[in-house]
Amino acid sequence: ILAQEYQLACCVSTAVMAEEIGSQVEVKLFGKWAYDDVSVSDLSLVDYIACKPEHAVFLPHSAGRWQKKRFRKSLCPIVERLVCSLMMHGRNTGKKVKAVRIVMHTILRRLHLK
Repeated sequence: ILAQEYQLACCVSTAVMAEEIGSQVEVKLFGKWAYDDVSVSDLSLVDYIACKPEHAVFLPHSAGRWQKKRFRKSLCPIVERLVCSLMMHGRNTGKKVKAVRIVMHTILRRLHLK
């Protein structure tokens, strides 16, 4: 019973802290890149590429169920969709942390080469 109470207290305090911090901290991908400059110029893709501030995430690992309803995956952050597409073909299935690490290192390497 104590473990359940402790877990509930941790969840509540985390939710309260997230509300307090959410208004103060700017959401950046991997803690480094802001979503402010991201824009979709193709009008036909605006509804299907989620890069607006309300879709901003710190890590592309939300554990969301984006396939539950039709067209809901268009609300999934675009970086998370990239990560999920890397988890295909047998041996990579279910290794989302590995795919997140690959995307993070690719972005780091790509930006440092410029």
